[in-house]
Amino acid sequence: MALRRIVRAVAQRDVVLSLAGGGGWLQGIVFYAVFVAFMAFAFGPGEDALRRAAAPTIWLATLFAIQLAASEMFIEDIQDGSLQTLAVEQTSLLGYVIGKLAGVLIIVGGPLIVAAPIVSIMFAVGATNLAILLPSVAMGALALSLAACVASAINAALQGGGRFTAILAAPLSIPVLIFGIDATSLAIESSQIWSVEMQFLTAMTLFLMAIVPGFSVLALRLGLE
Repeated sequence: MALRRIVRAVAQRDVVLSLAGGGGWLQGIVFYAVFVAFMAFAFGPGEDALRRAAAPTIWLATLFAIQLAASEMFIEDIQDGSLQTLAVEQTSLLGYVIGKLAGVLIIVGGPLIVAAPIVSIMFAVGATNLAILLPSVAMGALALSLAACVASAINAALQGGGRFTAILAAPLSIPVLIFGIDATSLAIESSQIWSVEMQFLTAMTLFLMAIVPGFSVLALRLGLE
């Protein structure tokens, strides 16, 4: 019960502060919109070219948007001393980490998932494939947020600044991108929801869900010592 309260309090605080002050989440969503629009213009009006570019464009835009939003996920709390206070008061930072991750998913992942079908229309994806596309995009947003979370925790512990988060997240993000783009492409082209690529993407997401919170807590604890 205490864990649930901490998760709810941290996520609610981050959502309220982000919506009130803008910041990384707004930069991520604006970047997502601009990136997708430029890619649509770059590939021209040909429907075949646009359809082939839909999956890579959606996934790359989602990756960059999440990285922008999560690059300093923990740094501000370390700088203002709130994380140190919480670490003294709580025996575990697990609830804090899960709450931070939930906040990113709510303020960034949610809008990006909702925007994916709209973007797909720009790339000549048929309306019948929009519902099929959503599961892979939603799974990918979760996996990429998890990768950004542990990278941001390591980056905060090393006091490297937000610019290093994307580099630290790359070893986890690249496999997710590979299988995610393939899964989304198959969903668009042949309406396959539970393809082999989607199964691998699901397995990687579950693996990240199992290891990321613990490793993030460990990185933050080491950074506070």
